[in-house]
Amino acid sequence: MLEVAAEANKRDMEATIAAGKTAREDLAKLGVKFHTFAEADRRQWRTALPDFFADFISAQESAGKGADARRMIAIWKEVVETVK
Repeated sequence: MLEVAAEANKRDMEATIAAGKTAREDLAKLGVKFHTFAEADRRQWRTALPDFFADFISAQESAGKGADARRMIAIWKEVVETVK
């Protein structure tokens, strides 16, 4: 059962990544412009934001689910990085 669950997770991640790429392509075809930010601007922007991930992990730690929260965020970051 664990092997099947691992395969399902792998397929789900692949499908999510593919859907993200397709969505970006479709948006670009509709005229949406994607802009990159200079690294200095990006750092400044990130510094100004609250650390939503840390807040989420903290809340989940209180519920005994901190490890799962960290894993979820790691997966999300992996998907986002792959879709760029």
